[in-house]
Amino acid sequence: MVAASATTGTLALAASARTPRSTSLVPPTHIALVPHSRVLRNLTEVIEAFAALHPTPSNMQLITGPSRSGDIEMKLVRGVHGPGTVHVALFPDSEPD
Repeated sequence: MVAASATTGTLALAASARTPRSTSLVPPTHIALVPHSRVLRNLTEVIEAFAALHPTPSNMQLITGPSRSGDIEMKLVRGVHGPGTVHVALFPDSEPD
């Protein structure tokens, strides 16, 4: 499952047998397709939606942009883990016939 928070621009991904945890970590660019119905107001609604899934996902990744890491010398490095860029395409939910 994928969802997004309108307030923070955060993309949320749930791990499953079809979408392993490494899905958002391996590619240099992550492109997500999100239907309008899964754009929720805030992170609270996103977490509640994931908690209601059966079975409950073993992992949920929250992606708001490139990762940030600081080494021992406290130098900020971006994009060490996961994609350097994230693109989200929104599309309308299909209408029933």
